[in-house]
Amino acid sequence: MEAVLYDMDGTIIDSDHLHVQAWQYTGTQFGFELSAQQLSTAKGLSSIKTLEALLPPEKHDIIPPACDMKFKYLMEHIGEVTILGNFVEAYQGLQERKIPIGVCTSSRQEFVDAVLHSVPSLAFLTGKVATKEMFKVCKPSADPLFTTLDLLGLPCDTPVVYIGDGFSDYGSAQNAGMPFVYFCHRGKN
Repeated sequence: MEAVLYDMDGTIIDSDHLHVQAWQYTGTQFGFELSAQQLSTAKGLSSIKTLEALLPPEKHDIIPPACDMKFKYLMEHIGEVTILGNFVEAYQGLQERKIPIGVCTSSRQEFVDAVLHSVPSLAFLTGKVATKEMFKVCKPSADPLFTTLDLLGLPCDTPVVYIGDGFSDYGSAQNAGMPFVYFCHRGKN
C-alpha cells in the first residue's frame, strides 16, 4: 500500500443524520417521503442519482429543485458535522509513514469547503479532496478514485486502499481494481 483514499460523509465526518434530515425536510416541501433505511441504500450517490433511484419516474421533474433545496438545508446546518472515530490520529500516523492520503467524495466543493471551515481540525485536507465537480462519471465508477489519485499527483496504478461506508464506495473500488475497507462507526449496524 502506497496511498490511502477515504470517502468523506460517514467515513471521516458524521453527516449521515444531516443528510437524512435534509432529505426529509425537502420531501415535505416537494411531496415525497424518504426513510433513513431507503436513503441508506443510496449512500454515496449524488443527490440526483439518489432521487432518480428512489422516486417514481412521474416525480423526476422535481429532482433539480429538490436537490437544490436539500443542498441549501445542508449548508444551513453544516455546523452539526463532527469528525468520526480517530480519523485525525489515523491521518497523522499515515503522514508519519509518508503515505499520501486523499479524499474522494460525491459532495459538492462548496459543501467540502464549508466542512473544512466548520471543522478546523480537518483543515489539513485542503487540496486533497476530489469532489463531484472533478469527475466525469460519479460513483460507483472508477473515475472518482482515479481523479483523486491524479489530484495527489499519483499514477492510476499506485497500490492504494479505499476506505468508505457505502455500496457505491465499494463499487468504485471494485471498478478501479483497488482493495476496499468498509468503515462502520459505532452506533451503526
